[in-house]
Amino acid sequence: MIRISLSLIFFSIFNAGAQLQLANKSLSQPDLEILYAGRENNIQILNADSTKKYIITSTASLITKKSNTYYDLLPSYQLAIDTIKIMEGDQLLKEMHYRVLNMQISSIQLANLTPIQRKASKNEVLADPRINLLNNSLYLNQEKILTYDFKLFSPTAPDSLVFESLNSPGTAFTPEQIRAISTSKIGDRLEISRIIVMDEKGTKYVYRGLYVILE
Repeated sequence: MIRISLSLIFFSIFNAGAQLQLANKSLSQPDLEILYAGRENNIQILNADSTKKYIITSTASLITKKSNTYYDLLPSYQLAIDTIKIMEGDQLLKEMHYRVLNMQISSIQLANLTPIQRKASKNEVLADPRINLLNNSLYLNQEKILTYDFKLFSPTAPDSLVFESLNSPGTAFTPEQIRAISTSKIGDRLEISRIIVMDEKGTKYVYRGLYVILE
């Protein structure tokens, strides 16, 4: 009878652990076993029993418990794998191994051009006269562009610079900037520089920007 009881207890624990899953709500694909170093990863325990009290442990992350099933994990840059365990008291219910990745820097896009495109017609630029921030990772970035510098250079002008607009707010080009592009000549160089970006924590970064030769 003792053997049967112990077997039933083990099966019950194993079955409960098998049903539990983790979801990283900070990712565009929450089911992937990925964490981003230096960023808060919002982890949720799925299929949880509301009558049980869970604990999450980690080998690579600082853990902040939000509720019984929600945790913020802040992985360090030192380890490539984070072993996460879901516990109920001293009982191990589930163990998972998450890859820890470094954040990739976002790219700046001009209009609908590719980030590496260095030549474009005026019509291509004016089709969507703005700059965009392209997220190159699965992390749901909350970054936004605050300001940018707009400069237009002409190889035939005496001092090269023919139009300048500094600290322009937002991402959409102003009517004056659009007018400058409309009246530009073939071979002029449009430069978007000193792009100020702010992340979800309020930290500001400066992106060097990009340029295109207008054809």
